[in-house]
Amino acid sequence: MREFLIEQFIKNHDMIKVPSVRTQYGNVASITGVIVNLLVCLGELIVGWLIGSIAMISDGIHNVADAGGSAISFLSFRLAAKKPDQEHPYGHGRMEYLFSIGFSIILFVLAIQLMIEAVNRIMHPEIVDVSAVAIIVMLVAMGLKIWLASFLKYMGNRIDSPILRANALECLSDVWATAGITIGLLAGSFLEYPIDGYLGAIVALMIGRAGYHVFKESTSRLLGNEPT
Repeated sequence: MREFLIEQFIKNHDMIKVPSVRTQYGNVASITGVIVNLLVCLGELIVGWLIGSIAMISDGIHNVADAGGSAISFLSFRLAAKKPDQEHPYGHGRMEYLFSIGFSIILFVLAIQLMIEAVNRIMHPEIVDVSAVAIIVMLVAMGLKIWLASFLKYMGNRIDSPILRANALECLSDVWATAGITIGLLAGSFLEYPIDGYLGAIVALMIGRAGYHVFKESTSRLLGNEPT
């Protein structure tokens, strides 16, 4: 699938040093990220709402942020591709780092909001009735996110894009979060223990951690890393 997308939608895909080709890589990766994340988001939100799981809903909202992150990366590639002008004789390439920092701030805010919801569920616990459909949706979500993480990492490494690598890292954290939620919901259902709120809190912490890594890499590049 990866090679198919590259060959079908990126002209002169072997010429990765050409700015226009690099922009095409960024566009394809970003649009793919938006589509996959929205599909996962819709599935988790719908099923999470039906079974009343704050953890599953939180994971779905997390994917909304991921879709937004991919949209931000798309915009950053478009702006970074602008030609140098009188005010910016070295071009607009650092715009990508600024957008990455903006994405990390979104993650921090989202983590705080989800933590508040999770604490509220912990204070007012409810046992979630897990269905086979919910488990299937979570497994499919994990499969899609594993593929997307691999795809974004490959594209990010190929064109040396920090924002694409950041999105790939975020996808991997999603996989672990979704796996933990799935196992937790099953355990809570069998043990009849209200674990949903605690799982939501763990997801919030993972989102915050991913935001920190994105912020750290982006600010380091913006300030100027020591060259290899």
